[in-house]
Amino acid sequence: MASESVPASSVPSPLSADEMEEIVGSAAEHAGIKEDTTEECEKFGPVAACKVPFAANDERLIYVRWETMDGAAKAMAGLHGRKFAGRTVAVSCVPPEQFDAVVDGAAA
Repeated sequence: MASESVPASSVPSPLSADEMEEIVGSAAEHAGIKEDTTEECEKFGPVAACKVPFAANDERLIYVRWETMDGAAKAMAGLHGRKFAGRTVAVSCVPPEQFDAVVDGAAA
């Protein structure tokens, strides 16, 4: 089966910018969020990339791209509606161009 590139999905959590800075204020915390997210998402299939932007990310979006359509579909079914840290996970697809434009971390 050929591997296909798939659109990323986002996982929003409603936090204010101040709350987000408090939670993810350091590079180590950023790396931990990416590691935890990637680990959880790889349960559904190989992850090609994970991005956790800080700038202009009041909705607390996390972007994940799977290596296959199958992995992305399984993740959407398995993650959407799940509770995490008292919040409900919402999963949706974005075009590859939008995923590529996301700046990971605190860089502007």
